[in-house]
Amino acid sequence: GHIFDGEVEGTAVSHGHSNDAQVYAFLGQFKVYAGGELMPFEPNNIIEVWTTESVYDAFTKLIRYNVLAAPVYNPAEDKYIGLIDMVDLATLAMKIFDRAALTDLSSLRTAGGSDSFTGTVEAASNLSGFDPFVPVPNGTDLLSVLRLLGERGLRRVCMVDPSQRVMGVVSQSLILSWLHENKAHLGHDMRKTIEALGFVSGPELVVTVSESALAAEAFKKMIDSGVTSVGVVSDETGELLTALSVRDLKVLRQLTDDGPQFNFAPMFETVMSFVSMSRMMTVVDKAPIVHVHASATLAEVIDKLAATHLHRLFVTDDERKPIGVVSLGDVIRAIPTRP
Repeated sequence: GHIFDGEVEGTAVSHGHSNDAQVYAFLGQFKVYAGGELMPFEPNNIIEVWTTESVYDAFTKLIRYNVLAAPVYNPAEDKYIGLIDMVDLATLAMKIFDRAALTDLSSLRTAGGSDSFTGTVEAASNLSGFDPFVPVPNGTDLLSVLRLLGERGLRRVCMVDPSQRVMGVVSQSLILSWLHENKAHLGHDMRKTIEALGFVSGPELVVTVSESALAAEAFKKMIDSGVTSVGVVSDETGELLTALSVRDLKVLRQLTDDGPQFNFAPMFETVMSFVSMSRMMTVVDKAPIVHVHASATLAEVIDKLAATHLHRLFVTDDERKPIGVVSLGDVIRAIPTRP
């Protein structure tokens, strides 16, 4: 997806004096289009999943293209029935674990866990209720898209052509990269600290797990709390060590002699070893910087989110203990989208 101005030449907004009204006017020039050469993959090759595919195929697709969600298309009825995302996979895995009473892998096998993953996508999509399918006409103005992703808290919208086929997905992360490129036009608020913007909630509102927790417990907490990542804190000091995210579920997908399948054994490892397995599978070998100080400015947060491709940063105190969270949605909500 990409964003460009319609007929209007980009007006230079002087950084020193821009206020909300000027930022609003700047944003008002742009429309959001999907498709074309600027897509992250080949043009018109939208990553979509058909209801006839298995859950395994669907998640293989998400992992291969490194996307968190894809629209689910029913070819028989020629319509979209929803989105399937990594959180649906986690929810499905947790449902199986609840049945198997989180004891061991042999009980998991007898609980028929694998059937859920070889079953078709239709049953699994929208399972978490996390990512509703929201179609938006291609060429919608940027302000409307910002309001959907900010005020309504949607993580992504699907840009559709007049026949309602999806042309591309515009996510909070895509919008964040655009804001990052255009932050010189985003006014005074860029210089406000995240503390001033209200992102220091206090430690009791930050979702964390201890480093010795099982990965399964961490994913369960993530789903119960409705977030896509949890902080992992030290048992001894309570300081933030790393974060576990839904993307780390790629650890469960393994290639065997019988072809690809899900292996749930890593769910019974500690969260720290689960994270290190995931990092080993990633080309990037460095652990991402998952935290910022309360004195960081909104501009610095945008820089860090754009550089790490993370969806949230933990706010830490001087002892690196988590005291808040700032997410992509928080950043988008901080941008003036109403006159």
